[in-house]
Amino acid sequence: PPAPVNAVATVMLDDKQRVVVTVQWDNGRQGANSGAVAAFQVMLIPVAPAAPAASSSASLAVDNTVLRERILVSCAAGRRFDWSAPLPAPGNYAVEIVAESTAGR
Repeated sequence: PPAPVNAVATVMLDDKQRVVVTVQWDNGRQGANSGAVAAFQVMLIPVAPAAPAASSSASLAVDNTVLRERILVSCAAGRRFDWSAPLPAPGNYAVEIVAESTAGR
């Protein structure tokens, strides 16, 4: 399936004063031999920050909670999607968005 494009992650306080991440992306254009997108898997994965050069032994603890959600798709290419979730803990995170085809790949 076509890969998600134009991904943007924004961190802010919501109306309940929680720190929330919002991820937005576009459904890419479908190629001639690619299957249709059935769903997107969105993951927010905690990563350890790079240690400063002066303190190679210092390492900050990271909450290992991975946020994951499967978002079903029923639309044409070019649609914009968004997903929001409260952050489980302060830290650095990697965002991963994976397209799943109608064949389950």
